[in-house]
This record gives sequence, structure tokens and C-alpha cells, in this order.
Amino acid sequence: MRGALTLSAVLVAVTTAFGQGDALWRAARDGNLTQVRAALPAGAQVDAKDPSGATALFLAAQSGHLDVVEFLASRGADLNIVAPVIVAGQPYRVSALAAAALGWHVDVARLLLARATPRPKYLVVHHELMPFSKEEFDSQRDWEVINTVLRTPEVEPITKAIVEREAAGTYRTHDGREYRLERG
Repeated sequence: MRGALTLSAVLVAVTTAFGQGDALWRAARDGNLTQVRAALPAGAQVDAKDPSGATALFLAAQSGHLDVVEFLASRGADLNIVAPVIVAGQPYRVSALAAAALGWHVDVARLLLARATPRPKYLVVHHELMPFSKEEFDSQRDWEVINTVLRTPEVEPITKAIVEREAAGTYRTHDGREYRLERG
């Protein structure tokens, strides 16, 4: 009988923790910092994964909620979490940083670039690729921050698929060379 009570207590604890995780994931996705703050002391684990494998930090980054990302980072959330995103009906596994950049959430991308590891090898600065340095990173404009992430090997399959699907045509460079891209 004692074993049955122990198993029952474990099931209640697991169900409660999952319920708290669900509240945390929903609050993070919605950007509700008050509910995110309440979910952790109520039993939610900061790096608990939802059924797709995303954590609260990933969901907040993907949705562009800087205050929630900052809070979760301050509570020790994994900044390098990788989870699925759907782009044009295709699933891809990307980091929270890439998810933020794909949504053009520049403030979140800046925060994650500054804190997450590994950092990209190169930064986009004035349309050029430069080796990563703190000085160059601090001077990047918003579009350069996003382009830095969109040029990483992790995101390349997504950007390539988008370009091939939506950017067919003839392009001319500043020096007069022409490139033709056929619809893939």
C-alpha cells in the first residue's frame, strides 16, 4: 500500500509541474512578465521544455518579448536552447537567437548575441563581414544585427529556401554583373 501512495504522490507532482510549465510557456509566448515571475516560485522549471522541445526563453525570444527573455536569463535559463520553428510550412531546428532574428526582434537578438555562446565568427558591418569583436558588435545598426544572424550556417537553409521560393528574377550588382535566379 505504501508503494501505491508513493507512486500516486509522484504522479501528482509530475502533473502539477507540467501544469506550471504550461502556464510558464503560455506566459512567455504572450510576453506576460507578471505571470512568468509567478510561475517559477509556483513550481515551473526555468528550462522545462514544452511538447515541441521549446523552453519559455525560446518562446519569448521567438515572440520578441525582451523583458521576459532578460528575466529568464537572469534566472539561469539556457540561452543556447534549440527548438523547432515552422517557416513556409517546413520545420527547422534553430537557436533562440535565430528564432528572434527570423522574427526581426532586434533587441532580443542583441541581448542573446551579447550573452549566448558560441557567438558567430563574423558580424555584418557596413555590408561587409568582419571578424566578431565587441567594438564592432557594439556599433552595429539594427539591420546589421539581424543580418549577422541570418548569415550563420544554422539559418542558411531557411534563408536559402525563402530566396529560392520568393526571389526569382535577374539581379544586377553595383559593378554591373548580372545574376539570374530561377524559381526552385
